[in-house]
Amino acid sequence: MKASEILCGSYDFSPFILGDNKISFQKFQSDVQKYAAIFQKVDKSSVILYIPDDLYLFYCCFMALLHAGKDVVLPASMGPKIVEELSNLSLPFITNQDINVPTINPNRLLLGEKAPLNPIHDTYISFFTSGSTGKPKQIRKNFDTLVAEVQLHSQMQKSVIAQNPTLIATIMPNHMYGMLWRFLFPLCNFLTQDLDTVISPEEIQNKQKLYPHILLATTPTFMNELTSYAGQYNFSKNCLAIYSSGSLLSLDTSRKMLDLFGVSPFEVFGSTETGGVSYRQQMNGEKWHIFPSVQIQQNDQSCIRVNSPFCFQNPYDMQDLIRWEGGSDFILLGRNDRVVKIAENKVDLNEMEERLSAHPFVRDVYLLSLENGKNLTLGALICLNDTGIEQLKSNGKLPLVQDIKKHLSAWYDKNLLPKKFRFVHQIPKNQQGKILKQEIIGFFDSNVSEPVIENLKFDKNQLSADLIFLKEAIYFQGHFPRYPILPGVIQLHFVFYFLKHYFHLNPIHYCIQKLKFTNLILPDVRVHFQMDKIGQGEYSFSYQSGDKLYSTAKVKIGDDNV
Repeated sequence: MKASEILCGSYDFSPFILGDNKISFQKFQSDVQKYAAIFQKVDKSSVILYIPDDLYLFYCCFMALLHAGKDVVLPASMGPKIVEELSNLSLPFITNQDINVPTINPNRLLLGEKAPLNPIHDTYISFFTSGSTGKPKQIRKNFDTLVAEVQLHSQMQKSVIAQNPTLIATIMPNHMYGMLWRFLFPLCNFLTQDLDTVISPEEIQNKQKLYPHILLATTPTFMNELTSYAGQYNFSKNCLAIYSSGSLLSLDTSRKMLDLFGVSPFEVFGSTETGGVSYRQQMNGEKWHIFPSVQIQQNDQSCIRVNSPFCFQNPYDMQDLIRWEGGSDFILLGRNDRVVKIAENKVDLNEMEERLSAHPFVRDVYLLSLENGKNLTLGALICLNDTGIEQLKSNGKLPLVQDIKKHLSAWYDKNLLPKKFRFVHQIPKNQQGKILKQEIIGFFDSNVSEPVIENLKFDKNQLSADLIFLKEAIYFQGHFPRYPILPGVIQLHFVFYFLKHYFHLNPIHYCIQKLKFTNLILPDVRVHFQMDKIGQGEYSFSYQSGDKLYSTAKVKIGDDNV
C-alpha cells in the first residue's frame, strides 16, 4: 500500500501502541482529518513542524499537513540559533514547545470539523543533515520519492512482514532514516509500532516480553553501546530483523548483535540526499549490494555517483570512495573528504584511525584537522578500553600518549602524528550515529579534560557514574599549592557537561538552587556522581563516596533552552 493513499482507505489494524493502549487505524484516520481541516486554512504553502516529545501527535500533524497540501520542514532540534535561522523563512511554526516566536500549538486547537483525505501529491519534506562541515543543510525531498523507497524495502522484507512483528525503535522520525523505517515502513505494511522510544537494553528486553515478534530500528551508536556490555544481557530470540543506518557498523559489533539476537543487522548505506543506495548483512561479508532500481558509477575521484528514483537530484556525487568492478556489489573505502594535508603530506584520516584502533588500549577514535597558525595539525579524540583506562589511572596521560605515538610511528613520520590528544568516555554522535563535529572541536578548544568515567548508566531520567579526577588535570594546578582540591566551579562544569552530552540540553538560562559543598574532592579519588530528572526542566545532582557527601544541588532550566 502506498503511504500517499493509505489514510484514504479503511483497514482493521492498530498502527500504534502506547503503554497498554492500542490506537486503531480508524482513530488515527479521524484525528488526521480533524487536524487537516484546520491546517487547510493556514495561508502558507509550507510549515515548520517540531513536536519532539509526543510521537502520536507528531504523526497526526505530519500526515494532516501533507493531506492539507502543505510542504513540511522538519528541524532536528529547536535551539535559539536554529529558531532564528528558521524564522528567516517566514513560515508558520507548528509545535507544542514554547519558543520565542509565534506558534500554532496543536494541543490548543479546537478540533471538530473533518477534512476529506485524498491521495497525497506534489508535496515536499525538508530534512536537515550535517553534511561534511557540521553545519545543518536543508534537503528537500518529494514525498513520492519516500513512498517509492518504502515500497522497495517492503518488497525486500516480505518474509519478515508476513510474521506480523511489532516495531520498536531507538530512532526518531524527524530525519529521513527514521521517517522511512520508524513511521512509513510499518504503516504501509499494516504493522504496529510501539510509540515508546527505547534507550536502554533493559527496555528492549521488556518490549520483547510483550510481543511474539519484534523488529528493531536502531543505529550503530546504540548497538556499539549495547554490545560493550554484552555479557550482562540475555535477549529473547524473537527479533526478526534489525535495521541500521546513519554510519558504518563495525564487524565486531555486527557479530555480537548476531550472537545476542540471532539475526545479523540489515545495514542501509545512503544519505538524506540520495536515499538508500545499498545494503549488507555482515554475516554474508563486507560487500555492499546495490538496491534494485539504483544505478551507480565511479566519478573521476573514484567516489560514488548515484542515479536513483530516491535521489533529490540526479546524478548526485557522494564523497565516499569505493572499489567497484561494474557489478552489483562494491566495497567502501572511506570518505574522500577525510584526506588532509599535514606538513606537505597527504594523510588519510580513515586509514590512521584504523591503525589507531588496532592499539591494545584503544576502543574507539576520531581524528580531525586543527588549525595551528598557518598550518594544520591533527587532534585525536580517543575512547580507551578497560586496559587503557587502567594505564591512564596508573601512569597518567603523558606515558599513554607516548605509547600511542610510538605505535603510529611504524607507519607515519613524527611530523604527521597527532599533536593534541583528548581521552573521553564516548565519541559524540547524534541519534543516527553521525559524528557531531562541532562538539568534538569543543574538546580541543578547552583544556578542561574529562575525568575517567566508569560504570556509567543512563536512561532518560537518571545518569550515574564513577568519576576519577586525575591529579595531572589542569584544574588542580594552583588550587591550592601543595594541597590540590577539585574546585567547585569544575564540579558545576561537569554537571552541565553531562546535561549536554547525555540529556542533550545546553542551558542558556538556568538557576542553581540549594548548592552545598560539604567535603573536599581530592585528586585520584573515586567519586560517585548521580543526576536525576525531578521535574520538567529540573535536575538534581550529587557527588559522593559511600556515606560521604561532597556536594549537592538542583538545576532549574529556563523554558527557552535547547
